[in-house]
Amino acid sequence: MKTLIVEDELLIAADIEALVYSFGYGSSVMASSYTEALFFLQTENIDFAILDIQLSGHKSGIDVAIEIQNKYKIPFVFLSSYEDFATINRALETAPNAYLQKPFSKATLYAAMQLAIANYGKTHHNNTTDDEGVAVKNVLFIKEKNGYIKLPMKDVLFVKSEGNYLEFHTTTRKHLIRESQKNLVSQLPEYFQKVSKSFIVNIGEIAVLQQQLIRLHSGVEIPVAPAYKSQLLAKLPVQS
Repeated sequence: MKTLIVEDELLIAADIEALVYSFGYGSSVMASSYTEALFFLQTENIDFAILDIQLSGHKSGIDVAIEIQNKYKIPFVFLSSYEDFATINRALETAPNAYLQKPFSKATLYAAMQLAIANYGKTHHNNTTDDEGVAVKNVLFIKEKNGYIKLPMKDVLFVKSEGNYLEFHTTTRKHLIRESQKNLVSQLPEYFQKVSKSFIVNIGEIAVLQQQLIRLHSGVEIPVAPAYKSQLLAKLPVQS
C-alpha cells in the first residue's frame, strides 16, 4: 500500500512516514501543499491518504479531500490541530473515513488508519456488519483479531467462492472471509479474471491453458467454464 502524507511541517510528516512503515503499510510519499498532493495523486498509485487540514498556500487539506472524493476514491484521514467548530464541520462535509486530532500518538494514528479502512469498506462495498475484508485498489485488508492484515493483491494466485465465503489463496496460506463475490471481487485489479462460477484467477500466474483447464505456476489446476473462455483469452497474450 502506498500512502500519501499531506503535511507542511516536515518533522511531523517524517514521523508519520516512519509510523506508517512500522505498521506494515509499505511506502509513503510526502506533500506539503495542495499542488504537490495533486501531483502525487495523478502520478503515483496512491491507496491511502493522511491529510493535514492547514497547508501552506491558498488551498487546504480539505480541498485535497474534495479531489480525492471526486476522482480517486481512496480512504483518507484528516489530521488537524484545529478545534473551532466551523473548520471541523467543513472538514466533515467531505466525509473523511477518520479524523485525528494533533498531537497524536503511535496508537491513535494506528487506530485512525484502521478505522478509516473499516469505514471505507462499509461505505463503498456495502459490506455486512462482519466487515471481514476491504479492497483498496491493489490491496485487500482482512480483519483478524482486533485489526486488519494487509494482503497485496499481486500475491493472490486465485480466489475461490464457497457459498457466503471467499478463499484468497497465496503461495503460503489461504485467507477466508465471509463475503460475496458481488461485494468484493468486483474491486479486484484488472489482472484477475473469472474463469468459472467459483473461481477467479490471477492471469499472471497461469502456466498452462488447456481446453477446460488452467494450470498455475504453483501446480494448482483450475477448471475453465466455456462461458468465460473468451473473456479469459481476451486478456492473455495468446498467439495463433
